[in-house]
Amino acid sequence: MDQKEGGFALGEFAVGTAVVASPREDVSSGEAGDCFHCGERCVSNEHFDGERLFCCHGCLTVYGLLSENGLSHFYDLNRTPGTRIKPRPGRFEYLDEPKIQARVLDFTDGKTCRVTFYIPAIHCVACVWLLEHLFQLHSGIGFSRVHLARRELAVTFSADKMTLGGVAGLRSRAPD
Repeated sequence: MDQKEGGFALGEFAVGTAVVASPREDVSSGEAGDCFHCGERCVSNEHFDGERLFCCHGCLTVYGLLSENGLSHFYDLNRTPGTRIKPRPGRFEYLDEPKIQARVLDFTDGKTCRVTFYIPAIHCVACVWLLEHLFQLHSGIGFSRVHLARRELAVTFSADKMTLGGVAGLRSRAPD
């Protein structure tokens, strides 16, 4: 792993001795296997940390974040505890109705909107980190902040670039 001044290169992670998880498949043969984090089938060995295979950069990032912070015991909970939620097309379209938006949005001036989501299942630093970086998944997100004690996510977004339903859909999917 090439250490850069002040940190590590993008896509690389310092994995300390606290890692208790072990590889589930030998990918040294060049054949793809299952993702160490979510269990999805990997179509390539592109996201490989030297020991473990991941289906996408998102799963590799979450693994690195957990490992760097001594939270790799997360992987002792289940064979693939990072199971992905499958998105359902149109699931959040109802949020784009003006009557619904008037009741749900905290603020709007027609261009900028702010909404607060209640997320009862949020419990770990990986979830918080991913939710606070939604702006990296879509240019329409201006800001997102988690209040862990209240289990809330506040998001400011551009109404010109995305809809409230789009924000809800983005929030509920894993990044690829």
